[in-house]
Amino acid sequence: MRHFSKTLPVLLFALLMLSIASCGRTDPGERVAAIRGQYSVSLEGFAVDRPGPAVDRASEPDPSDGVSVSAEASATAEATATAAEASGEEGDAEDELDEPGPRPAEVMLQLLVRFSGEDPLPGVTVEVTQADREGEQQPPTLHWIETAGIGQGELRQVDLALEGVPYEEGDAFSVTLRPNIPAEDRGQYREFAQTDP
Repeated sequence: MRHFSKTLPVLLFALLMLSIASCGRTDPGERVAAIRGQYSVSLEGFAVDRPGPAVDRASEPDPSDGVSVSAEASATAEATATAAEASGEEGDAEDELDEPGPRPAEVMLQLLVRFSGEDPLPGVTVEVTQADREGEQQPPTLHWIETAGIGQGELRQVDLALEGVPYEEGDAFSVTLRPNIPAEDRGQYREFAQTDP
């Protein structure tokens, strides 16, 4: 009985140390998920920059021929405009731009990012959803935004450029920071991929 009473404190101490050591170990993915939960992201607004009509690359000048690219491009544009005026086709280019339906555009989203924690991540992945004027949504797309340097309690505007977006007047965008990313989906999120050994 005396032998048991001497080993009991040693066993209890060993169990206590083991439980403390296991509590100290955290899964890096769970750590990122916890920090990610301290961010909030909202869409402040967006701007759309529609590209001009397509350029025929076959007619672009060869820089080795000694002619200035800008001078030749300018001369070509003037010759095209003159020919269009002469033939009465000056409205064709405008009609091409006014065709109904979505056209590829660059969309700049202005996001407001707030961080309430102490140990920021270099960036977080947000989901961007586009909906047409009837509310029909496209599948969300994932985009990385830089968050390095955003301090505790700070609110910062971050711009996110989306290129080649099929945009039509009346389309709307929404941005969400998806909570509780399942382990099987974390590989699609850059902040989790950076924690892999």
